[in-house]
Amino acid sequence: MRSGYKKIILRKINSHTSIVENFQSMRKVLILLCAFLPTAAAYSQTSAHLSKILVELPGGKMGDTELIAIKRIREYTNAIVQVETSSPKKENKKEFDLTVILGTSGDSQELKNEWQKHASAREDSYLLQTSSNRPLTVLASGTNKRGTLYAAYQLADLLKAEADISKLNLYFEPKIQQRYVSFGATTHGRRYYRPALYYQTLKELPRYGYNGVLIYPGGGTPIGRQSSPVAETESGKLYRDTANTQQWKNWFKELKTYQHDIVMTIPPMIPPGYTNKEIVDFYDGGPEPKDYITNLKSHYKEFLQLLTHDYPEIDSYLFNSTEGATFGRNERFFGAPAPDRFPNQKYMENNERIMRAYFDVLSEFFKSDLHKVSFWTHSFGLTSEGITKMREILFQYPQVLILEDDYWNNNLWPNNIPAMKYLSEGLRAKIHTKNPFGMFQIATDGEYFGGGSLPNAYPGSHVRSAKDALARNARMVVQRLDLHDRTPYGTSFGTMEIVPITASKQLWNPVPDEATIWQDWASRRFGKKAAPFVVDALKQSEPILANGLLCNGIDLLGNGSEFNTKMWSKEDNGFAHFQLFGKPGRKLVQKTDADIIYSEEYASYQMDTHTIGINDFLQSRDKALQSVAYALDQIQKAKPYLKAEDYTMLNGIFVNGRNVINALKLLGSAAYATNIMMSNFDHVKDPKALFDRSIANLEAYIKAGKLIPEMNQNLQTIAKNYKQVGNKASPR
Repeated sequence: MRSGYKKIILRKINSHTSIVENFQSMRKVLILLCAFLPTAAAYSQTSAHLSKILVELPGGKMGDTELIAIKRIREYTNAIVQVETSSPKKENKKEFDLTVILGTSGDSQELKNEWQKHASAREDSYLLQTSSNRPLTVLASGTNKRGTLYAAYQLADLLKAEADISKLNLYFEPKIQQRYVSFGATTHGRRYYRPALYYQTLKELPRYGYNGVLIYPGGGTPIGRQSSPVAETESGKLYRDTANTQQWKNWFKELKTYQHDIVMTIPPMIPPGYTNKEIVDFYDGGPEPKDYITNLKSHYKEFLQLLTHDYPEIDSYLFNSTEGATFGRNERFFGAPAPDRFPNQKYMENNERIMRAYFDVLSEFFKSDLHKVSFWTHSFGLTSEGITKMREILFQYPQVLILEDDYWNNNLWPNNIPAMKYLSEGLRAKIHTKNPFGMFQIATDGEYFGGGSLPNAYPGSHVRSAKDALARNARMVVQRLDLHDRTPYGTSFGTMEIVPITASKQLWNPVPDEATIWQDWASRRFGKKAAPFVVDALKQSEPILANGLLCNGIDLLGNGSEFNTKMWSKEDNGFAHFQLFGKPGRKLVQKTDADIIYSEEYASYQMDTHTIGINDFLQSRDKALQSVAYALDQIQKAKPYLKAEDYTMLNGIFVNGRNVINALKLLGSAAYATNIMMSNFDHVKDPKALFDRSIANLEAYIKAGKLIPEMNQNLQTIAKNYKQVGNKASPR
């Protein structure tokens, strides 16, 4: 208090003699005191004021869960953290700015009393409750150890974000039983492999409320790319490899330390003794090799016996026929048919037999535990017939959970389309009514939209699909943290983390509003002062994606976030051109649900994509560039409050976005000019001059080297192709 105010207050009190007058004077004193002296509770309400924290473990034991929880609290505050396994005396607590009572619901009477308010709490529920302000005490507790870990992580996030912890009254309960995650640590368009990212990401998983990990060998594991827990010779013979088994068991032990269920992806198998041609022909609709189905069944049973015997740590199994299971010898059933070689009817019959053979073995092997088996329907190469037939077969094994993708192809997620639009409307309506249902979400997509080097922090699509899963009474939601990345971070440590943060919170009650999720995340990740500007910038991701990196629903990049040379140079009657820039208004896929739709047609089919005029295309890119400019301005405002490395990342994302969009403008102009050379549908006065100018502009941009080397190489290939086509063509 200023000394002048103190003298005024004392003088007023001494000058009055009546009790009423003295009371009124004292009241004024109190008002002034409140104005100038912060209370003890207010002083200790955020981590900025904490210098010493006591973590009390009423359970009396320091196990793996407690070690992980305490380590996270230590990492996320600058305070000294002391741990006690027995309750210290009350007077001893006064030396701490904060006491955290960390334990499960039955570890102490105080925790039991608090949990009585939530008598019907589901497994994994957790709470954060401020039980006292003098001294400041917070209960961080779960119904089980996993829930307690969630509570500790949320408290750590609040401390790091400098949130008010003096009045915490938070309770969270999961909406669904199986909240799983899958992640793969590759980088730079799959050119590099970073197994260390697995262990870094594992440390973050409790933040999202996940309770299981899907092992996805096709996306990589710490053991290696496409590694199998059951060893297999080149000819297909199964055997035990002690060193390999130990590596897998070490990884499983790490997962169990974090209280995760383990879901193992199991692949389709090829029994030994058959040539590749025999197998491919049979899967394409040709004759069955001698005793193939019989040998397939016995071989697959042997694989299951080895897997379940050697790895009792596994809790459940995900069977599929796609790249997620491409380890060892396998062949995808219901893959791409070969109608030029075999009748389509035989292809369907053969693949139905193959799929049933697997499920007959699974049914016999697991018996009453068949509910532990799920089937992921994701498989490239399927036609619409195969998609439908696969579900019809699954409906005949009603204990098996059907796991559907939210969007397919995976790069359709930024578009505002219904989840599972790849299914016909009738099938989509009943898919969750026949079997237990689950949904697979590509929650951080570094594979198609820049891996942390393009503005793609847009959670809206996955919020919608998570709500769709819940509306269908899903038993399982799997969110993939795709760790493809062109930054040093890994996407879970850069900007894209907002997507799984927001999507995973939809699986819990209560669900915070999205503005709160954004603000809390950005405050924790980038600091309270930088957060508003960073959020404003990253929210430009949606218009940048929609107007800059897509066109009529088509992803203008491709796998690895590079320019797809095949897409931009599609062969058509001997000429190469990009279909989008034909005469405006023509549908790219002229088919209905009654027709057979092939895999490569599915993106355009689902989006009802039409050709577009070049001016509309360029105007849309210019809108995206306006969004980029606004975002860059916000990042400059945030710069004084950001760490240098975070500023470099955030600024780089939008600068790279601007460069890629400018390249797309030039690429689109060159594709349009090439099409005009082939057919002057726009009645351009001098097609050759337009063509030469467009190619020259594209080549000059390539020479400037503003893009990553791989993208420049893509552009060189496309430009060379266009020049060959344009120089041979004469406008018609």
